[in-house]
Amino acid sequence: MEKVGSVIRKVQTIIGIVVVVAAIAIGAYMFLVPKTLKDTKENFQFTIPAKYNFEKNTSIDEEEYSYDLAVYDSKTSIYIYASRYKLSDEIFEDLAKEDRDSYIDTVTNLSEVKKIEVKDHESYAYSFEYNDNDDKPYYIEINLVKTEKAIYRIEIECTTASKEDYTIDFEKILTTFKELK
Repeated sequence: MEKVGSVIRKVQTIIGIVVVVAAIAIGAYMFLVPKTLKDTKENFQFTIPAKYNFEKNTSIDEEEYSYDLAVYDSKTSIYIYASRYKLSDEIFEDLAKEDRDSYIDTVTNLSEVKKIEVKDHESYAYSFEYNDNDDKPYYIEINLVKTEKAIYRIEIECTTASKEDYTIDFEKILTTFKELK
């Protein structure tokens, strides 16, 4: 009888170890493997660090804003909005400056437009701060990317207090931009 009890304890120990290893593997997968975000029409995508859990932002007014991608992470209060537009004959840098200038009277700490690197695409960026409807301050980066097929406007925002924690991730997310069709 002792031998049967001993065998049962060994089997239980082995099962316990297997369960713990499986749980660790699943947890590691969820927190280490990056996630892909695609727009609603599957024209473009981003790869997001695994630590974020983005979901569709249903709180925006779809009649007022027409984003192809609108997601947020409720834990970090990071939002990503992106839209695809038809190519324009206008000089792209001038288009970026016009986009920036539309915010002059409504935001604070509005930066100048600067040329940035996003793959091999002509790209510009600027940033600013604003207060939402609850007077909570937010930091937003606007990135404009021109490909051979379209112009993309990518907004990534977080609370102003947490911008130092997340701006490096903003850069990582932007560099993963990929046009699909």
